[in-house]
Amino acid sequence: KKGECTKSMYVIVSGSADVMSASGTIPLTTGAVIGEMAYFSSSPRTADVFAQTDLTVVELNEKSLQNQMRFHKKILLKLNTNAISIIINRLNK
Repeated sequence: KKGECTKSMYVIVSGSADVMSASGTIPLTTGAVIGEMAYFSSSPRTADVFAQTDLTVVELNEKSLQNQMRFHKKILLKLNTNAISIIINRLNK
């Protein structure tokens, strides 16, 4: 929800959602990351997200990411790399 300050981001496992922000509506589907900008910047969320279908997400927060780092370092590195790419692309728009 826009304005919230939380330390979680989400990955869509199945379903679709729309991100509603000042710059418009962005459709998201399986594999999309939600909330990465607020997560990495520790700032309030800048948009609202609305499920368009039944939605299954995985919540990623500091604790879950630290646990994953112990067992799945390559996956966590890929997730971080992808999230940073998403942030850069969104900032360049």
